[in-house]
Amino acid sequence: MYFMGKYKGYKTIGQAIHAESAAFLLFLNCRVRQVAPGSVGIIHFPVPRGPMDDKVLESLKKDIIEFIMRRTKMTEQQIISLENIPLSRTEMLDYGIATEKIPIIR
Repeated sequence: MYFMGKYKGYKTIGQAIHAESAAFLLFLNCRVRQVAPGSVGIIHFPVPRGPMDDKVLESLKKDIIEFIMRRTKMTEQQIISLENIPLSRTEMLDYGIATEKIPIIR
């Protein structure tokens, strides 16, 4: 999705109400990332499912942190400290996770 936008000019728009784990990472791939009132985003790192080498797990975590840093305004320490903490619409906008608000339609 990211490279389609970068090299082909496609504009992907993601709208998050509840972005968690893989959905959070998919949302970050969108060029435009919209959040509605009440939206929540949660950062998760991989957890072992059965036997897994600690080095592999740490490598995956490092890759996710670097990806989030590239797509947002967040530092490594912020990403690590906010794992498993629900982030509000305002926080997602402040950290650069989201790029714009979805307007309230009445």
